[in-house]
Amino acid sequence: MRTPEITSNMNFYKDMLTAMSLFKSKKIIEIGSGSGNGSTQCFIQYLDSIECEEKQLHCFEPVESWFKDLEQNTKNKQYCNLYNHSTISYDDFLVKDFYNDFYKTKYNTLIPRYEHDLIKSWYEQDVLYFKKCTESILPTIHADTVLIDGCEFAGYSEFKKLNSSISLIFLDDCFTAFKNNQVFETLVQDREYTLLTYSKERNGYALFHKNDTP
Repeated sequence: MRTPEITSNMNFYKDMLTAMSLFKSKKIIEIGSGSGNGSTQCFIQYLDSIECEEKQLHCFEPVESWFKDLEQNTKNKQYCNLYNHSTISYDDFLVKDFYNDFYKTKYNTLIPRYEHDLIKSWYEQDVLYFKKCTESILPTIHADTVLIDGCEFAGYSEFKKLNSSISLIFLDDCFTAFKNNQVFETLVQDREYTLLTYSKERNGYALFHKNDTP
């Protein structure tokens, strides 16, 4: 069982609950569900509290052992749709070159906190998962809310493939991590989005809402 990174005593967990209630989320995508004992429980708590026949939770977790835990932690939740693969294909994965697309960019905040070889091993493992995914399913899912908290190197790639129906975006690891650093900077500069709240809790998180949507 994977140790949860987002728990009920954290501000991020509480802020997501508040935002979903405020904007009446119904269909949610969770990228990076892990064992289903962290942020997944936040979404289940919220969806269990609303009366809506259309409610859905789409959980993505490519790691087989964690996916099995996820199945157990979401059983009897008929609104949960589980995917044991990545959200996008390797073709849509934008970090094709470790050095030019990650290491040398201004969004690389992992060096010198972690050793080069360790980070490279993370990257190589993530590439394997994306190469196993033959198509990008993310653009085909119509939802209103998304949490981007998958692999370290795919946050911006996944953001670029979101369906236009998404209006509420939750970002984890967006300051002292590479994962959503570029996504955060992009959304802050985009007049179509409002930054609801952010914090440096853990590696940083942020919540955005698309303007002129319910």
